[in-house]
Amino acid sequence: TLINTLLDLERRGVQGQIIVSQYLNFTQPGALETLIKFKNIQTRIMTHGSFHSKGYIFDRGTYYNIIIGSSNLTANALCSNIELNIKTSASNKSTLALDVIQEFDNKFSKATVVDSAYIEDYKKLYDAIRHTEIKVANSSQKNTSDIRPNSMQTEALENLKNLRFSSSVSFNLLSLNVDCSGRFDSIVL
Repeated sequence: TLINTLLDLERRGVQGQIIVSQYLNFTQPGALETLIKFKNIQTRIMTHGSFHSKGYIFDRGTYYNIIIGSSNLTANALCSNIELNIKTSASNKSTLALDVIQEFDNKFSKATVVDSAYIEDYKKLYDAIRHTEIKVANSSQKNTSDIRPNSMQTEALENLKNLRFSSSVSFNLLSLNVDCSGRFDSIVL
């Protein structure tokens, strides 16, 4: 699992950097608490703008493994959702690798350091937003029987239903499996 990989990297003293996002406040405070426990990982958070990128960069010495995809920073995204990611390897002197590293470094330098004090403040915001969402959902008197998916959504839902109930489907996907104990949400190394 990914959490086991992180623990192994910590045991071997491999250093890493992670940028998460406060965009729409989906990042779970528990995930941040988990990440700051790793002494080999520097964790920062983008607090402004619509930073919604998901990328994983692994430095292999003469090349990088770069993974870019849809995996969000939630337990569901890494434990139960079907996510699509693409992995490529690029020489550490290639334009692709240099551009990705430059973009990462640029964002990392502008992001806020995640520490216990930041997490405590963020928890208050996160909990307040979740509480408001629940109140709005519970007090809504809107008649939802008139809500219908559009044609694209109908097709996507039908495909998902077929996929869920088909036992003969095979996948070639990069899968991020996590021990869903709530210890971890996402990483960029």
